[in-house]
Amino acid sequence: TAGNVSIASTIVINNIDKLAPSCTLAKTGTLGNNDWFRGDVTVSFASTVDQNSTSDNAKSDIKDYGIGSSTGPTSALQNTDVAAKSYTGYVEDRAGNIGTCSVSVSRDTTRPVLNNYSVAGGSYSSATTVTVSWTDTNVGYMNVHVYKNGSIVSAKTVNNREATSYTVTLDTEGTWIVYTQVFDEAGNTQSKSPATGSGIYYQEYTLLFLVKKCRYRDSSTTTNYCCNRCSAAGCASKGTRYCNLYNESCGSCGSYNCGSTTTWGAWSAYSTAYAGYTASTTRQVECAMLAP
Repeated sequence: TAGNVSIASTIVINNIDKLAPSCTLAKTGTLGNNDWFRGDVTVSFASTVDQNSTSDNAKSDIKDYGIGSSTGPTSALQNTDVAAKSYTGYVEDRAGNIGTCSVSVSRDTTRPVLNNYSVAGGSYSSATTVTVSWTDTNVGYMNVHVYKNGSIVSAKTVNNREATSYTVTLDTEGTWIVYTQVFDEAGNTQSKSPATGSGIYYQEYTLLFLVKKCRYRDSSTTTNYCCNRCSAAGCASKGTRYCNLYNESCGSCGSYNCGSTTTWGAWSAYSTAYAGYTASTTRQVECAMLAP
């Protein structure tokens, strides 16, 4: 033989890295409610870990990491309003394994818009309906609280995904106050004068319903007598005795059309004599819609 000798060799690979690295992203800024930010948001890496490294040297085999790709920027700025925008971080180790992590960012710096009440506060002589409305680009809510004579009557929360207005009916006499508070998920509110606090707007309504009132005078005097249960401006007295005697209650005044006038109208023509008067005694009647 030629004396050639074949030597077998064995290669032992003790460490094959098949584990992808891991990472976490953090978001910082002015945090509002419900994980919404009310200002600019910075997204950055909170950690990058090579799963194949020892705990004492966790980052030793990390090659690259970034947002959007492993070679992208290591931080990102969200400076416009957005809902649930996803940011993905990529981390690559020296073996070429790539891991990802993600975070969602919501930013809202826009206050909801509270519109004027459909009916301004003031005094009203009949039932009144008041509509309040608002708009918001985010998920918004409106709280409407209704008080009468200092006590709460109702409270309603309306989501602007369901409706952007709410109507309140004020249907009895008294002093009503309608409070409205608008806010969005981020905690943005709107102050509007007059206000008792941030985002709270109110109007006050005084309801005093008008009733038909009659008065009369006879031909021998210019003294006016009211024919109602209570006195009114322009009357010398209630004239109860005369009203009862001559049936001049509000009911018999119905033939005189008061309409909606809030001042005494023209006197009627002198009427014929009534029982109890002398034949020469006649009398005029007029009416108006006045406060009770």
